[in-house]
Amino acid sequence: MDDYNHYHRNDVEFGELGAIRESALAKIRNLGCPEYVESVLLSKQLNATSTHAGYYMVSGRVDNIKSLFNAVEFHEYETGNNQVTTRATCDGDIHGLWKDARMQACVGFLGRLTDFPNLRPIAQNKPVTLSSSTPLSITPETLRGMYGVPPISQSPSGTFSQAVWEFTGVFPMQYSSKDLKKFQAHFRIPQNLPKVNVLPNMTFPEINNTKGCVSSTDPTRPSGLCLEPNLDLEYLTALSNEDTVYETFFYDFTDIVHRIVGFDNKTMVLSFSYGADETLQDKTNFIHICNEFKHLVSSGVTVFVAAGDQGATNGKVGEYTPSFPATCPFVTAVGATNGFRATTEVVASSGDPNGVITSGGGFSMIFTNSTQFSYQSAAVKNYLQNDVGGSASSYNASGRAYPDISAAGVNYEIISGGIHLNVSGTSASAPVLAAITANVVRKNGGKGFGNINSLLYKGLTQQKFFDVVEGNNLCSSSFCQPWQPTGQNVGFRAAAGWDPASGVGTLGTGNGGYAAFENLLLQNSPAPSGGNTGGRIDTPLVYSLLCILYIFSKV
Repeated sequence: MDDYNHYHRNDVEFGELGAIRESALAKIRNLGCPEYVESVLLSKQLNATSTHAGYYMVSGRVDNIKSLFNAVEFHEYETGNNQVTTRATCDGDIHGLWKDARMQACVGFLGRLTDFPNLRPIAQNKPVTLSSSTPLSITPETLRGMYGVPPISQSPSGTFSQAVWEFTGVFPMQYSSKDLKKFQAHFRIPQNLPKVNVLPNMTFPEINNTKGCVSSTDPTRPSGLCLEPNLDLEYLTALSNEDTVYETFFYDFTDIVHRIVGFDNKTMVLSFSYGADETLQDKTNFIHICNEFKHLVSSGVTVFVAAGDQGATNGKVGEYTPSFPATCPFVTAVGATNGFRATTEVVASSGDPNGVITSGGGFSMIFTNSTQFSYQSAAVKNYLQNDVGGSASSYNASGRAYPDISAAGVNYEIISGGIHLNVSGTSASAPVLAAITANVVRKNGGKGFGNINSLLYKGLTQQKFFDVVEGNNLCSSSFCQPWQPTGQNVGFRAAAGWDPASGVGTLGTGNGGYAAFENLLLQNSPAPSGGNTGGRIDTPLVYSLLCILYIFSKV
């Protein structure tokens, strides 16, 4: 099996993330791209500020920006918070409309030019009815029992940190430290409050109380604006007591790039519970962002991304609609199951009697270079040959397939706005697996594992996981879109082995659970001397897209 892009952080052999990016930037400097881009922007009377090496924040008159492209028009739009933003419209990918061929060759990312704030949280708060014989919710202890997770350490190791990404801006998400303290006290978890990092020129909303975490019209009801960050932090810290970093950004993929290039070198595990349809951005932008994730995992960081909660369609009528960044080959996409015992898990589906969300999954329309995800080729081929759940002509069977793995994702008990309530989503599954992996990193002396996908599929062949073979990710019309006609749902069913509804399955307990997962990762950890057994590739990391230009248009 090709262990493509599986790295372990080792400062001597691989260098820090900054050094990895510096090597790539040296190549574009040799081509003269930075100087040329700056000269063109200056000639158009555009202001360019370098935010990171190779990145520019550009401002200027719309007409001047428009003059850089062919067949591009600009319009004003009202965003969700009643503010007006200016965006470009064009046919096709704007990267192909440069008037200057050298600019087209040098510039690989255009943020806030054609894209809108479209990242959305994954967590869902839905009322459910459960039988008296069924547990009412998933708690930290439930998860320990399901997957054999060891008791939490009483203090952080201090050798590394774990992180969660959230967004604020159009819909200002925030976590409440008061809620987190109450949750940790209720479940007898050592207090672990995160370090909060915000982007420059941002302020973080009030986090020392529950203001904003309850409804403005009914103080006895929680607000959805706290559900996602409270869920992420409460369960990340419930299963791993490492130093935690709470990263915030504004509202779009431009800020994701900012976050990656400014990433904390101490962080080894990252959980991200947001996503957007692959159709909502220029393909070139998504490819560039994914390449930045590649740099991140190359430095040893393992990235877990929620696969989405609206099935294979992402809520579209009868359309297979993949979710990014779950489709990026360098992140680990996490699906959700329904069940309170490891031996009874099925794919989380809103069509079930007690269904809340439908786990996302499918095949990317953008990432089709199979050498980037050869780790899953055999498993996906087996699924397509034996148990396809939909018409192969309506999705891209040659694209990067997801999810990679699943975990329980329905009816998590959290505290938000001081209130106990149940939430569901792959955004519950992602931080759980991130925390579990952080425990293994701790045992590995703080050394990270990078992209673990090759190991997950290796573990599949060794029967390390509980194989989820029941359920599907056809999203019910009542949850995804009330107007969706009956019979137009599309999706995939679970099957033996890997499938695009549950991935390789869950950790389970019958096949070893946490212990088997830990062993799988540690068998491939670097030797104490700094040697590496993880299948490092020797080719240098380079930008496939040479220089990055942020465009922020203002009249």
